Amino acid sequence: MRRPVVARPGARTLGRRALLAGGLGLGAAAAAGCVVPGEQTRPGPVDGGDWAWTLNIDYATYNPLSLVIRAKGWLDEALNPDDVGVHWVFSAGSNKANENLRAEAIEVGSTAGSAALLSRANGTPIRTIAVANRPEWAALVRAPGSDVDDVAALAGSVAAATRGNDPYFFLVQALREFDVPRERVEILNLQHADGRTALFGGSVQAWSGLDPIMADAQRDGAELFYRNLAFNTFDVLNATQRFLDERPEVAQTVVDVYQQARAWVLVGSVLGLSRWADALLSPTIGALRAVPSLAWVPLLILWMQIGEESKVTLIAIGAFFPVFTTVYAALRHVDPHLVEAGRAYGYHGVRLLGTVQLPAVVPAMFSGLRLALAQAWLFLVAAELIASSMGLGFLLTDSQNNGRTDRLILAIILLAVLGKISDWLLGFVERWAVRRWA
Repeated sequence: MRRPVVARPGARTLGRRALLAGGLGLGAAAAAGCVVPGEQTRPGPVDGGDWAWTLNIDYATYNPLSLVIRAKGWLDEALNPDDVGVHWVFSAGSNKANENLRAEAIEVGSTAGSAALLSRANGTPIRTIAVANRPEWAALVRAPGSDVDDVAALAGSVAAATRGNDPYFFLVQALREFDVPRERVEILNLQHADGRTALFGGSVQAWSGLDPIMADAQRDGAELFYRNLAFNTFDVLNATQRFLDERPEVAQTVVDVYQQARAWVLVGSVLGLSRWADALLSPTIGALRAVPSLAWVPLLILWMQIGEESKVTLIAIGAFFPVFTTVYAALRHVDPHLVEAGRAYGYHGVRLLGTVQLPAVVPAMFSGLRLALAQAWLFLVAAELIASSMGLGFLLTDSQNNGRTDRLILAIILLAVLGKISDWLLGFVERWAVRRWA
């Protein structure tokens, strides 16, 4: 018995979503100079020597975060000070990423969750170290003007899909869903781009596509005739076991940089997707963030007088903006299907927020908290300049006035130590929260 297909927004809505995902990926790729897939090796140290060790990691159009990280150079910035270079290798699909991981041509590769499971089942010594994102990246596509209107119509036809990837498993599950025997459909094993070409060339009646190639096909008139989010698995980062055993610190850096990229994309997505948010929030919040910390001091003294209240308020102002920006962006982009499922189980209001929405944004929330923590220490020093007779801010200014360089240096070292300890504690809480809720 077929399960009813959940009504979703029409093709126009999906097209916008898919094209947005594709545009992000292709735009980042163009910024990184990778319009034509290839490889990139960052230059070595200034003295012309080689890196002590080089990380081989892939990038792919189906993983927009990898394109952002490559374009921004964040991974290079994080690893180069430790004499570790970064070598970027293009992956045309999860199957190619798995081949490179199996051959140890790369240490870290991005694949669909289903492809990672298949690779491990075949004995490849890899481990999943992070979840990059939860996409709706696969669907069944028909050519412009095609009379294929549902999955049942594929019986006796030819379809294209890439074996070992999410689109292939999506097609197989769709056939089972509509009681179409697998042997009634000839499945051509074509790489994603070749599948698109075959669809428009008329050699196949359907193509199990992958974004952003699928989004580009929609722009040229192709239509998605079957979607099902449940048949899409997560985009995961896999690493070889040897790499994890020998360089766990580098693996942790890769995960941290991906978290940074996710927060960056979320913030940009709010302002990019919502015209109202862009019109109202971007100028207002941007202007308030640009206000120097000391500019708030006279106003707070006027309103709250000199005391601890004004100091705490100043610190809160400094910590507010990073948390607000990241959490707001993340909540705006919680998977709508998760929200729908929560409502189907009777969750509404605060209960829906606590059960579904907040757990989904835990990583982004802690990214904002880390940024807020750094800002809080900055504003702490500024707050203690408000007619203080004690505190680190007072110690800095008093040491300057008295020419006590030793006390100045000790105060700076103390700030660094306290900042590191607080960041470590927050990181510990983050790991616990991610295991508990994310």
